[in-house]
Amino acid sequence: EELDIEKVKKFSPLIKPSNLKNLVTNNIYKGMLNLEIEFYFNQDNKVDNFITRGKVFELSFNIKDNILFENSKFSFFADKSDILINNISGKANGVDVEDGDLKIILSPKISLVSNFETKIKLNNSLINQYIDFYGKNEISKSINELKANLINNLELDLDNTYKLKKFNFNTRGKINKIDFNFLNSQMNLINKELKTANIRESSINFSFSPKKITTELNGKYSLNNKNY
Repeated sequence: EELDIEKVKKFSPLIKPSNLKNLVTNNIYKGMLNLEIEFYFNQDNKVDNFITRGKVFELSFNIKDNILFENSKFSFFADKSDILINNISGKANGVDVEDGDLKIILSPKISLVSNFETKIKLNNSLINQYIDFYGKNEISKSINELKANLINNLELDLDNTYKLKKFNFNTRGKINKIDFNFLNSQMNLINKELKTANIRESSINFSFSPKKITTELNGKYSLNNKNY
């Protein structure tokens, strides 16, 4: 039978680690769960392994502050060493996620690999809601509007204490529109005569790791509202 997520929350005291338990208890607002579990016992009648599979749908949870991820759904398969999540989709403020997948390896180390597509339509007020995710620098604060279709890849490794040991993020795709307004910028690198910049119909390849950040753009641009 389909279970309401609110009923699943009653089992939250059994969830480990504690940060995952807090996520389930405090950040998930609603959703439905279809679940099947198989337990495998050893000769001492202790659980040797388990397999669980199912689907989650109509899921809504809080990502950060006022950013709510709604109408999301996915299917999953898990045992004591791996978690596989497929067909992830959902909507946040101005961002649609489609065709996502996630693989979590739990042993001998914890690693995560995820691929997903995003369709982005953000105005200035929505961009300010996301600014904590990509950093409060002068460039990010100068963005007025953004429309893009992107393919994203995320890889990270954690140690046994859940401390981040490795992180890589890559996104590539098409920027349909991005507008910058530098009138209030304090950046020394920007020429004082540069007031606006506009990018249209351009490809992007962005890569981020703790040691290196690269951005490649190829397409049309305009400075101070002049010809592209």
